[in-house]
Amino acid sequence: MSISAPTRFTATNPCPVCGGHPALPHGQGIRCAGFVTDDGYVHCTREEHAGPLEASGAAVPTFAHIDRDDCRCGLPHSRYGALTGAAPKAARESSQPPRRIVATYEYRNASGHVLYRVARLSPKGFLPQHFNGAGAWESGYADDERVLYRLPEIEAAPGRALFIVEGEKDCDALTALGLLATTNVGGAASWQKHAEEYAQTFRGRSRAVVLPDNDPPGRRWAAQVAASVAAVDCPVYVLELDGLPDGGDVSDWLAAGHTVDELKARVAASQRWTPPTPVDEAQTVFGAVRLSDVEAEAVDWLWFGRLGRGKLTLIDGDPGLGKSLLTLDISARLTMGAAWPDGLPCPVSGSVLLMGAEDGLADTVRPRLDAAGADVHRVYALPTLGVAGNEHLPSIPDDIPAIEAELVATGAVLLVVDPLMAFLGADVNSHRDQDVRRALAPLAAMADRLRVAVLVVRHLNKSSGGPAIYRGGGSIGLAGAARIVLAVGADPEDESRRILAAVKANLTVAPPSLAYRLVEADGAVRIDWLGTSTVTAGQLLAVPANDEERTAVGDAVEFLRERLGDSKVDALAVKTDARKAGISDRTLDRAKARLQVHSERKGFGSDGEWFWSLPDHRAPTKPIDRQPQTVASYEETWRPMDSDGSGERVY
Repeated sequence: MSISAPTRFTATNPCPVCGGHPALPHGQGIRCAGFVTDDGYVHCTREEHAGPLEASGAAVPTFAHIDRDDCRCGLPHSRYGALTGAAPKAARESSQPPRRIVATYEYRNASGHVLYRVARLSPKGFLPQHFNGAGAWESGYADDERVLYRLPEIEAAPGRALFIVEGEKDCDALTALGLLATTNVGGAASWQKHAEEYAQTFRGRSRAVVLPDNDPPGRRWAAQVAASVAAVDCPVYVLELDGLPDGGDVSDWLAAGHTVDELKARVAASQRWTPPTPVDEAQTVFGAVRLSDVEAEAVDWLWFGRLGRGKLTLIDGDPGLGKSLLTLDISARLTMGAAWPDGLPCPVSGSVLLMGAEDGLADTVRPRLDAAGADVHRVYALPTLGVAGNEHLPSIPDDIPAIEAELVATGAVLLVVDPLMAFLGADVNSHRDQDVRRALAPLAAMADRLRVAVLVVRHLNKSSGGPAIYRGGGSIGLAGAARIVLAVGADPEDESRRILAAVKANLTVAPPSLAYRLVEADGAVRIDWLGTSTVTAGQLLAVPANDEERTAVGDAVEFLRERLGDSKVDALAVKTDARKAGISDRTLDRAKARLQVHSERKGFGSDGEWFWSLPDHRAPTKPIDRQPQTVASYEETWRPMDSDGSGERVY
């Protein structure tokens, strides 16, 4: 490594990794006596920021960080710092301990030469490394050659059964018990890329036993392994171990008290794997399903009432209200397993895949995730698909298979699509119900297969007022395809606050509305949650769009309060008086929604009449009156017109 023209850190030019410099006080563990070199490295002396980086052999050991956000230390630090002369930023405080290497696994070719190794990190992570020939390990692979783990032992025992597992730790555990075991580098998602060369290792072998982890990616990996190994005429057995927790593996199974003899007995009792029979659609028989044959299941909630695994959730709102920021706050909580804003616990922690078309990853998305406290090692972005020079935005539904592959590879539990309209295929008319349902059906099916929650962002249409379910842009089929629809809007009583309210809740009772503010945080923006709110989605989306309209609605609110008072009043008489006062039907409807005026019909047919009353003076609600807030009443949707189109009722 070249170390020409080193620049020592000073009080005016501190270390961009840790923020320290030699002038800081002794004995407090905050000084940094390092330097910057012109080869692109920051040499920091603080071990707690080093993660898996190895110390130099100098009298004052340093750790060489590359001056980029993807430095192997695993912590964010300045991308510009002293190398460009810009004022470097102090290191951001992290709630995560620095990563360190806790184990290494060497991959050797058949002759025993080390090609690369995998470093196991704590907190959990994996880092491929190759030896650079100059006395140090560097990240990545030296070339494209891939081999199976413990290949020399495999080649030395061609007649033995070979167990295939998903990780080096599991492989070593089986080897320690006297079995022959192997795995591939990169986990479940990378087998397919090198399947052909891996499969040659099994040619002529007596038996291969695949032991997948207990999760959907593990089962898909097992199917890929089995297919490629069977293709070289090696008998394959796929054994799913019972009693494993979600994501559990053979090491967990052995730790639960099971033995090698029990494992061998289970293999002997299992059937040889055969490829699935292709479905002949012409001969497929369809028929009714008896519900007693269907096992009832509870909804698997990530966030109760708002985000379900295998379900689509839609967030509607105008630009500038924090919809995208809201999705990042949700993502951050999932990566950390942190509690939700309403106090409910997050049942899992996992990775998130972001499909965003409006915000820059470096200057907007990453700073906002940092401000929200996300574990950014578990957040992935999918800005484009395709090969270099022919990239394109992911398209729904055309690119669903590619999106699914990315979800499997990252192990994501949440997919964010922001905004939806940017990712709909060119031949999808978002205003045609049939087009929308055909586009979203594959997305919903994928979510169900992978048990992934899908969070979709949509802008509002240009109309205002009316039932909240009709305010989202495009066809009503978008809201129809989603199981949960949420709305974001400005609080009618305090424009500095935002409200997240339920528009549609098909799977449970509608959750309470939540209030929040957007606040500045280290040059970025984050959400400050303020608790529950009584504002409903109908009130939220009925708020006028400008000051003039807001004044008109305010006048109509005062008119209704005075006109209705403490009694029930004939609705036709109220409308007639409102028109005489210069209040339009549209403005009156918005004021009615804001006051939550109760409508009650008396009589039937041509003798029936509607009566309005303020909420505090309504009659006890009858079961037949319990309508969802998102469904307009008969009175609101039926507006008979007379011959000249004046809007007055004709009897």
